[in-house]
Amino acid sequence: MSENIKNIKKEHADEDLLALLEKNNRNVPYFYNEGISDPFYIPVKGGEIRAFHHIPKKSITKRPVLFVPGFGTSMWAWREFSLPFVEQGEFYFLETREKKSSKFKSRFKAKMTLEQVAEDIKVVIQYLDLDSKDFVLFGTSYCGGAILKGLIDKTLTAPTIVLFDPFFKLLYYRRLISILRFIPPRILSAIRYILGRIALKGEKNESQRERAKFIRDEAELWKWRKASVSILKSNLLNDLSKIHEEVLIFHGPQDKHHPSGVYEDVAKRIPNGRYFSALSPEDKRELACGVIGLEFCKIRAEDGIPNSIHLFEHPVIK
Repeated sequence: MSENIKNIKKEHADEDLLALLEKNNRNVPYFYNEGISDPFYIPVKGGEIRAFHHIPKKSITKRPVLFVPGFGTSMWAWREFSLPFVEQGEFYFLETREKKSSKFKSRFKAKMTLEQVAEDIKVVIQYLDLDSKDFVLFGTSYCGGAILKGLIDKTLTAPTIVLFDPFFKLLYYRRLISILRFIPPRILSAIRYILGRIALKGEKNESQRERAKFIRDEAELWKWRKASVSILKSNLLNDLSKIHEEVLIFHGPQDKHHPSGVYEDVAKRIPNGRYFSALSPEDKRELACGVIGLEFCKIRAEDGIPNSIHLFEHPVIK
């Protein structure tokens, strides 16, 4: 077992998950390396968003996953998600409109709401012809919240829906965002490192700190400001009862953005919600998502939950 996984304190990680992580922590190229997956742009309202598609020569899976990572995160930050999939399973990696890679005809007309992100995901599903196929829709954090919003509004659906620490309301930076809405993007760019230090204050998860620094450097701040302000008053909790689909809620190692004790309540409020613990090492959150995604892709939607994933379920009382 590799040193960075073997030396984890056992009380902070699930041993069964550690075994899955070790099995899938493969020495393969990252998905964005040349020749591994094909990047392309998909037209959405007001512009285009980028996606990557990887098709293995010999697949061990039965269906693809459409993976939609969290707020502003780059392909670099999620590189380990692809390790279980490369040359084993088909997947799509979608970069939503608040990310640097998106292109818009007009920055002033570009919408950055949670509803619009959900609508974009619907457009992408149709564009890729996934709406007529069996696939896994997998979202994390902010984009997990966009999927929840789409399910509430009946904008989205999928045969299997997996959400990892999904957004439901803003738990952090509320005062900071309230101030930022009045600061022009040009000034925000000049003070981004000061804002970054403020934002990282109190973050004890070192892996998340390092990821956040990289994401900060990559940020296109006018997109971030628009998207952040749009969710300032969002609260999906009271509308989760409107979701009819089965939704599988996973919670990983806690950090400032994803505290423990709240995601079980999210699952409880969804009539067909189920809750799973995915307590991986702090620096293996992305690999854990890849492992979970691959396990679901090995079976069909009609098969339910993979045997390997059943181990992490915590039944919730409705």
